[in-house]
Amino acid sequence: MGGSYPRDAQDIGVPVHHSCRGFASHYSLKFIAVWLVSLAAIGCGNSVTLPDGDVVDLDGVNLNDIDLDGVDVDQDTLSKLDIKSDTISSDVDASGTDASGTDASGTDAADTADIASGCTSTAACNDGNPCTDDTCGANGVCAHANNTATCDDGNICTTGDACKDSTCLPGTATSCTDNNPCTDDSCDKATGCVHLANAATCDDGIACTMADTCTATACKGFANFAYCNDDNACTKDSCDVAAGGCVNANTTSECTDENPCTTGDMCTNGACIGAAMDCNDNNICTDDSCNSDTGACVNLANAATCDDGNICTIGDYCNGEGTCVGDGTLNCDDQNACTADSCNSGINTKVISLGCVHTNLIESPCSDGNACTYGDFCANGACLAGDPTNCNDDNKCTDDSCNPDTGACVNLANAVTCDDGNACTLADTCTQTVCEGTPNTCDQGPYNNTTCSTMICDYTDGLCKSNNGVLWNGTFATSSGWKLQGEWQIGLAAASTDQTFGYPDPGEDYDGDGHLAGTVIGGNISNTPHDWYYLTSPAIDLSAQATSTYLYSNPTATSWTQYDQSLILSFSWFAGLSAAGGQYLIVQCSGDGTNWTTLADGAKEYNYPNWQGTYSLVTTGYDIYIPKEALTKHFQFRIGYKVTAVEAIVPLVSGLTIDAPQIGIGSCWD
Repeated sequence: MGGSYPRDAQDIGVPVHHSCRGFASHYSLKFIAVWLVSLAAIGCGNSVTLPDGDVVDLDGVNLNDIDLDGVDVDQDTLSKLDIKSDTISSDVDASGTDASGTDASGTDAADTADIASGCTSTAACNDGNPCTDDTCGANGVCAHANNTATCDDGNICTTGDACKDSTCLPGTATSCTDNNPCTDDSCDKATGCVHLANAATCDDGIACTMADTCTATACKGFANFAYCNDDNACTKDSCDVAAGGCVNANTTSECTDENPCTTGDMCTNGACIGAAMDCNDNNICTDDSCNSDTGACVNLANAATCDDGNICTIGDYCNGEGTCVGDGTLNCDDQNACTADSCNSGINTKVISLGCVHTNLIESPCSDGNACTYGDFCANGACLAGDPTNCNDDNKCTDDSCNPDTGACVNLANAVTCDDGNACTLADTCTQTVCEGTPNTCDQGPYNNTTCSTMICDYTDGLCKSNNGVLWNGTFATSSGWKLQGEWQIGLAAASTDQTFGYPDPGEDYDGDGHLAGTVIGGNISNTPHDWYYLTSPAIDLSAQATSTYLYSNPTATSWTQYDQSLILSFSWFAGLSAAGGQYLIVQCSGDGTNWTTLADGAKEYNYPNWQGTYSLVTTGYDIYIPKEALTKHFQFRIGYKVTAVEAIVPLVSGLTIDAPQIGIGSCWD
């Protein structure tokens, strides 16, 4: 140890000393934090004892290879150093590789190197990676060099796998195409090629099939008989899928040989054959043949001599028109449709007199020349007129007549005076086939709130009467102008007795005229679901109120002011309705009879034992306001009810009864 140190000690900046003490001093300075090495007793011997009791061999030691963490950076070989079996906190490792790390004695008393316990053969260095070439070096250290050998990446769906950078890379993807259009081909890396059946369109190779489709990996089509049509009516065409082609079998059916001069055409041995047409008309005055282009018989008149066999003709000859005639033909036509004209030829008859005979026809149909009669008939040789055509359309506003040339009815609009059945209309006149009168407003004008005494027309007698602000007072004493839909009726009051829910129809009306409107008066409404059934009023002229300086003068008024300055609709009603049974009530109005506005609707049960007013139909508790836009000459209102569900609990319901409809000024009804 007194000589010089190996060269690589200088390579890492370790100073070289030429005495054993000098080495110990350097060693102590470098490892003072880990090993507290006492070098006081060290001389120039062959070993040094560390604080943990290990004996480190110094013979051949390269000082640069003393490493605290057990890793030899530069791979220098320390041939006589125990690596793993001796515990030195952090092993001193010269080569960085101790194959077995096992010291024979376990104490390394003699400090003989145990590097020999590293690798001894290539087999001992096998790292299990086919992409490295494994070898055991002379220093007992395994080496693993990357190669480019063929390998297996574990995926059956690749071939030609090869090593690169110690990794087995996949090669070429395996082709799983089976050339079957009816399979979807893929590769499963665990099992290999997979061929799943699909339902794609395809071609089965048979010309006489159509709509070919994949089924269970096979291409199959449907027989296409149109493809096999050979345009021969004497063959039965079909597609034989099994044989893969068309079959055209001969038939014995009827056919046409395209020759118009044959009949009874039949298929024989695949050909259509017919018999020649018989064009003989048994007329001696025609030459008979068949037109081969049209198939029509041609019977050309000739001028041959003939005998018509009729004693009423003489000098018989073919007249060039295919008829055998005689020069002495008798004309027995008397131009009377009610006689049968004939010539008595004496052939096959016992009548002695010969010549023309005119026999009267009895009750034979005829025409009297007037299209406006029907059923004309013969009597005593004359045509008598039948019954006249009835053109009465039951409309007094049309003039009804019949056109004798065509027999068509003519109903022309007139302008005669008429009666529209409404006692409160004046000067009723026909206009465009409709009888209309001017409503009798009793000289009503724009209203103010200074008085509620108003003259209106009483529909019962047509007289103007004072009604304390009431502009219109309806009645059901007559049904004139009212429209009834569904089960609505107008008639005398009648109490119902068999209802099972609510209250029966009232036995008396409200206004004392004995009449009212109701849904099945005195009975029960149907509980079968149906849409709205309406009771619709006649047209009421409210146009004068639309220009009133008082009514509707404040559109932003509060509810009470709106009530005072509006026209309101009022009627009395007697109800036996069940909301639980899906029975509903609605009140609507219209200014043109087409567009309807809902004024009030009822969404609860209405069952009361006496007559009620309309105020309870609205949430405000007031009467029903009529919107200003509805104040026209043709104002109407309607009351409807509907059933939306079958009544199971209370199957018999009396329904709804209405009476005393009125329209008046709100301020007059406070």
